[in-house]
Amino acid sequence: MHMENSYSNSLHDSESTQVLSGGGNTSIAPGTILLEKFRVIELLGEGGMGSVYRVDHLLLEKQFAFKCLNKSQEAADASWKRFQNEAKAAQLLDHPNLLKVFEFGLLEKGQPFFLMELIEGKTLADEIKSLGHLPTERAVSLFIQVAFAIDCAHTQRIVHRDLKPSNIMIVPPKGEYERESVKVVDFGIAKLTGIDEFNQQTLTKTGEIFGSPFYMSPEQCMGLPVDHRSDLYSLGCVMYETLTSAPPFMGETALSTMMKHQGEKQMSLKEASMGGNYPQALELIIELLLQKDPEKRYQSAHQLATDLIALERDMKEGGDSQSITASGKYKATDIRERTIQTKKIEPAQTNGMSNVLKMAAFGALIYGLGVASSSMFFKPTAQPPPPPPSVSTGALPQYWSHIEGRLKVFDFPEYSVGTLILRNNRFKTASGQIKLGMADDVGLMIDDEIDKDPTLLTRFRPDDLVVLDYKGSAGNSSIYSKFKEFTSLRCLNVSGTTFSDKDLAILPHLPNLIFLNLSTCDVDCAQLAKYKEILNLQFLDISHLNAPEHVLKLIPKFKNLQELVLATNAMRDSDLKLIGKSKTIRVLNLANNLITDEGVKHLENMQSLEWLDLSQSHVTAKCVKSLVKLKNLRILEIVPATWPTGDVDAFSAELKKANPKLDIWYRNKLTYDPSVLLPFQWEYIGLPTHNNLSRILPDGEDHFSGSGH
Repeated sequence: MHMENSYSNSLHDSESTQVLSGGGNTSIAPGTILLEKFRVIELLGEGGMGSVYRVDHLLLEKQFAFKCLNKSQEAADASWKRFQNEAKAAQLLDHPNLLKVFEFGLLEKGQPFFLMELIEGKTLADEIKSLGHLPTERAVSLFIQVAFAIDCAHTQRIVHRDLKPSNIMIVPPKGEYERESVKVVDFGIAKLTGIDEFNQQTLTKTGEIFGSPFYMSPEQCMGLPVDHRSDLYSLGCVMYETLTSAPPFMGETALSTMMKHQGEKQMSLKEASMGGNYPQALELIIELLLQKDPEKRYQSAHQLATDLIALERDMKEGGDSQSITASGKYKATDIRERTIQTKKIEPAQTNGMSNVLKMAAFGALIYGLGVASSSMFFKPTAQPPPPPPSVSTGALPQYWSHIEGRLKVFDFPEYSVGTLILRNNRFKTASGQIKLGMADDVGLMIDDEIDKDPTLLTRFRPDDLVVLDYKGSAGNSSIYSKFKEFTSLRCLNVSGTTFSDKDLAILPHLPNLIFLNLSTCDVDCAQLAKYKEILNLQFLDISHLNAPEHVLKLIPKFKNLQELVLATNAMRDSDLKLIGKSKTIRVLNLANNLITDEGVKHLENMQSLEWLDLSQSHVTAKCVKSLVKLKNLRILEIVPATWPTGDVDAFSAELKKANPKLDIWYRNKLTYDPSVLLPFQWEYIGLPTHNNLSRILPDGEDHFSGSGH
């Protein structure tokens, strides 16, 4: 999460902290070890009933955000039940625009906690405070991502119930060709429909109202039951404030504000901004979101995203705020008519959505989306989406792609079969028709539909994909054999899956493979070393795998190995002798291994080395004598947690004197350099390791339960 104000509405500004005790509202001191695996680095924020810290995971090579209640709770206490809801809700969600949660449980003294991804950025609330309001084009781009994010949650039957600017993070682009993205955070008061029904009824008893008054729906203000459409109203309030600098309703007290939500009509965007110029369709989108009656609002976040995409496309093509109606492609009233016709079927979530999307011109425009989103259509609760067509039925051509002039055209089913990933970190949901340039490199994030039915992979041509990213959520081991058909594949990421020794048989069928991420798989390096194809790799990640020395013995035979990741492999000093023979490795990750200063000596002749990760190892400041000999080193990651006072300053001074261009990072970061894939360039998406903690941490430990540790 971001370092300024993202985790909560207020930061803990005091430098003095105390160790957390069973009672009281105190902070955890930096350096404290929690559950024998988390080292607290700093307090990031405090808000509501919890505090958030930056922590090092001592068993991994990565930092996380660690949120916990400030004091222990009784099992029957409402705040503990809400905390359990937050953890349950977050665990069900997996979307690039939603905060990822990996683990939750109780600390030794009873304080509930959970472990989350650490994201740097700032909240939408901060941005509004800084700028006053966001430009229309930027706001629309961001809210497309927000709409897809909450649609993912709604698909899992989860209602956020507290959407507000401080719960939407803006993550800056990491590279020149990336776009800023968003993360929707804090499912602390989420309502899970259909899960723990008895506990839900008890927790949400009459009179117990959750939410922030400026952004609460009328039904929420009255304490009535809410569904996903309440989130859409709240999102409308957030959009209104983002565009005009103020929420639609502001009373002198919380109660008066809630009464305004129930009985008053908001001013138009133009009126609220004192003459600002907004597209007519955007005015209507806000009007529909802020309808008092849920039946008259948008009936799904996916439908909202579709309209926003169409609006964004017309603003870019028309160039002025009136182009959306002047272009003649559609009129703003089409949005109202489409929403009214949809409302009859949306509450039951039937499969009529695809027909509705074909009305007006909005449906066709969704396939042009170029934002970080891997959404699917709103999944029904009454009946499932139509099953994928069988390859043998002959109802569709054998392959999804064909050539039209200078374009490659994919004709996917109306439902999503995955997420296409393109250069510059762009996404396209693999549904409907998608047109790409002949020269466009295409990757695929495998979705649940393919995971459940791997035969769908045969609908891609052997040369359609150059990057394949598989998380293995369904645990379908039969899928791996299908990968061998993609003879043009350059990058394969199966980290954190059940990919095993027998599945290595696909390697001889992938002659163009240069990137292989096997981290935390079921592969033994003794078996991997038997395949000569790995000698052509430019990137290899074998973190957490057994017997890495079998691969290391082959180091001199690798033709052009650029990056080697060996995090948490129980590596010892003697193993570094083998690595030190490489003349090509530019990026070397040795985090969380049993390495000492003696081992670093074996790396002194690696003049190709540009980035070295020694974090969570046993090295001391004395290793500087070896590091100064690495003349081309540009980045060093090292965590001097146990070094004596003064050693860090002396270490930095000596190293900087010998190598002024060197950046020294005294904390563990993601060690990944896309430039190692020569001559093929792929920025980021689809390549980093999937953090599957259940496959990393010791067997028998209940990582994902609400019980104590």
